Amino acid sequence: NTDLPTGYSGRTDKEWVVEMTGTVADVHIEFDITGLGLGGDAASDFYLLVDADGDFSSGVASETIASSFSSNKVTFNDIDFADGQYFTLATKQGGPGGVSSNLLLWLKADAQAHNSGTTLATDGQDVDNWHDQSGNNLDAATPGTAPHWDADGINGMPALDFNHDEVNYMSITSGIFNGETKSEIFVYSVATVDDQAINNNLFSEALTGTNNYFTTYLDWGVNWLIWDYGVYTNDQGRIQNSTGITVGEPYVYAFASSTSTSTPNGTKKYMMRNNTVMDSGDPSTNNTGGAGAGNDFFIGSFSATQNNLDGLIGELIVFDGAPTADEEDQIQTYLALKYGITMASMDYKNSEGTVIWDESLNTSYNNDITGIGRDDLSGINQKQAKSINSDAIVTISTQAIAANNAANTTQLGTDNSFEMWANNGGSVAITTTDVHSDFSERLGREWFVQESGTVGNVLVEVDITGVTFSNTHVKNFALVIDDDGAFSGGTQSWVAASTYASDKLTFDAVDFSNGKYFTVMNTPNALPVELTYFEAKRTGSYVLLEW
Repeated sequence: NTDLPTGYSGRTDKEWVVEMTGTVADVHIEFDITGLGLGGDAASDFYLLVDADGDFSSGVASETIASSFSSNKVTFNDIDFADGQYFTLATKQGGPGGVSSNLLLWLKADAQAHNSGTTLATDGQDVDNWHDQSGNNLDAATPGTAPHWDADGINGMPALDFNHDEVNYMSITSGIFNGETKSEIFVYSVATVDDQAINNNLFSEALTGTNNYFTTYLDWGVNWLIWDYGVYTNDQGRIQNSTGITVGEPYVYAFASSTSTSTPNGTKKYMMRNNTVMDSGDPSTNNTGGAGAGNDFFIGSFSATQNNLDGLIGELIVFDGAPTADEEDQIQTYLALKYGITMASMDYKNSEGTVIWDESLNTSYNNDITGIGRDDLSGINQKQAKSINSDAIVTISTQAIAANNAANTTQLGTDNSFEMWANNGGSVAITTTDVHSDFSERLGREWFVQESGTVGNVLVEVDITGVTFSNTHVKNFALVIDDDGAFSGGTQSWVAASTYASDKLTFDAVDFSNGKYFTVMNTPNALPVELTYFEAKRTGSYVLLEW
């Protein structure tokens, strides 16, 4: 997905150059993309890019949408080349993190989770079928007892709620392997485990061969995370780790298997939780899955009624080709931002591969990383956000904070724009040190902002439950913004609080810029306010003032 104009998710590695003599015009071009892993399931996804020098990232001479797409063949009609021009085939099909190449399956709870037919499920309703967003039409159905749709299951985003006692599960008839042997398989998911007294299976498909499976357990026995692709013998088809989880806490999971070490982790097999490698290895025996045997692919269950999950699934993504290291960062960024999950030791990247959170920029401020943002190619439209972590107290929104992201009716106006923030792990308590001269007290915690694109004004809410400032009127509070994190010197500005209710302070029309720091401060003096209206009227012997 490199050497591309903005807005494209991938292209063929190969480029062609035209040498023309005489007069030739309006030719027909056909590309056979069988086996290329190029994302796209309709003619409208594909474009012919024509360029003067072969550098497609610096602008192209023309972009022509495909005329047709059938049987893996993309066609373009009436193309008029000039001598010396270069061309290639590109796609605009969206994908998680903007990655669509080799995308096999993409199920997400906020898209086409239906209660019946094509009727979307609403909060608490059963999910009868779940439509695949990859373009491969690997739709999941409910042959047994259906999971339930939770409108704000994970950090204000929808999720499917699987209940073990109800034996909830979904399945894809005949599986997702289509009789093929796949040398590479990469899975990404956001899920929770809500009951550790059972064996919690995320997905499973039995493949050809004895004890040959494509499956993972988020929690087996006591705390075992298990990833099977191939024969389920440890350090062959299986890798595993017994580091515990927190019940009910969502994690970003990655499960990877390849016959090569040319993977983002540099090993043939690995599994990660929030970008922390839980186990990895380079097995040489029984280390890859067998061919698809036509068995069903189960979601939230090992085999219909066995080892059913008790927990939530927000997203399940499968690639049958290895992403690059940058692409894996993009995929995990998409999931982390959407569900408010902080990733360990990772730069966050948008669908173009551009860093939107540089974790090395200030290493003291990598706690509770989250953000709002819009990335059309990635499918991100995060209008309000708060870290899922229990100690997080800051919510930022494009408008007044709504019940969940879907209920927020505004969005950022410019694609590939992000407002990211994280904190220094400071105490959520009062301190009188490093205080601006206009104030007497402040929170001990500070936040750092990294902004890209065009964001503009946002609303900031800070929950100060358990913190008792000396002065408790709304006019005594301000959000103080600083250039370098040293609030007693340098350059500061501040925004007076708009409201203070239920222990929550809100600050309207806050316009951060990249690299700013902020915290909450308190003063014994009422802060000045800006009058938007003032009028004096004579009423008899009195003057009536209105403002």
